[in-house]
Formats: sequence, C-alpha cells, structure tokens
Amino acid sequence: MRLATSDIEWLKKRFPNLNYDVESERAEGELDFCAAFDKNSGKLEIGSDSKIRASDAYLCDVFEIEIRLDSDSIGDNGWPKVYETGGKRTRIAEENDVDSIDLHFFEDGACCLGIRYTRERNLTFERLLYQLVIPFFYRLSYTDHFGIKAAQTNLWGEYSHGKPGHREHAEKMLGFSQRGLGRNAPCPCGREAKFKKCCLDEVKEVMRRESSSMQGQLR
Repeated sequence: MRLATSDIEWLKKRFPNLNYDVESERAEGELDFCAAFDKNSGKLEIGSDSKIRASDAYLCDVFEIEIRLDSDSIGDNGWPKVYETGGKRTRIAEENDVDSIDLHFFEDGACCLGIRYTRERNLTFERLLYQLVIPFFYRLSYTDHFGIKAAQTNLWGEYSHGKPGHREHAEKMLGFSQRGLGRNAPCPCGREAKFKKCCLDEVKEVMRRESSSMQGQLR
C-alpha cells in the first residue's frame, strides 16, 4: 500500500507527529486522537466538538506506533501490520492482569485490527487510520482508563481469539448471504449503510474461501 503524494500531504497536516518514510513504506511516530464510543449507534465518533466531548466515553490519548505498508507486511486479513512501540500495551496488560492477546495483539506484537478478510481496492490511508487504527487504540485507551471488564462490557462486541473467532465471523457472513438481500438493502450488520457499501464484499470473500475449502476437502 504505497502512499500517494496526496496521502502524505494529508498525513502531515492531520498527524504531523506521524512520519511516513517513502523508502521503507512505513509510518512511525505519535498517533493522537480524541474520540467517544456511542453505544446507541455502535459507532466511534472521532473529533473534539462539544457533542463528542459531552460523552462519558470521551477520551484523548497519544500512542507511539509503527504502520508497515510494504507488501511483505500485509497480514492474513489483507490489512497492513500496525505496532504499538511505546510500551503502553505492556503496562496496560500488567495493570489489568491479562496477556497481550486479551488486548488484541498477536504473538509478533502486531495489532489485531479486525477479523474482516476484505482486501479493499479503495482502502486509503485516511480510511485505514479512521476505520481501523484509531478504533483499535481507542479501545486500548478505554481499557487503560476504565479497565478490561468495562471495555469488554461497554464497547462494541468482539469475536473469540484465533480460529474460533474466524469461524464465528464466517458463520455471521454466511448468514447474511442466506437472507437474499439486494445490493441497496440496509446492511444487516447495523452500520447504517447500504449492503453494497458495507458487508457485501466481505460476504463474497467469505463465500469464496468457504467454497475453496470445500473443494480442497473433496480432492
């Protein structure tokens, strides 16, 4: 995922302490954000306007991170690998008496940004940050402020760790496929978007993988 000049300029304006190196295709530095999770809509509201600040879940935080965008660093789900490099995750894990996996970090230290498989053709760096990276670190910040139990109870739902989680996700997507939904129907995931602009590609990808798996078993 090589950044275009427009992406780099946007990054310099919005996150001046997060620097992108063209040669290594990595963004490193400080990610700062203010956000609040809205339980009614199930969405993370990012920003600092008065409505967001009024929320009990409003948090501002800074994390030292590294985002690896080179082709060798793309994870199994199709997302670039992201790492927390400042040591906060270790402290938060110790203070909550949990392992890093319970904070959604893989064994190699990479963040588990989500279980979705889709390799989005139109994934921009801005969308990567706002839809995957900031929500991940908001959850980590919420755990730091309110504890692991509060994060598990008050934030969006989560799948099980590892293979069981992938199975749960696949079954959910396959359930969507069986509803006979039109492309313009509201997405059943509840994100207030049309099916074609939300989970349709994900459903297709899961169905493709399931079909390939079945064919492999029959050989």
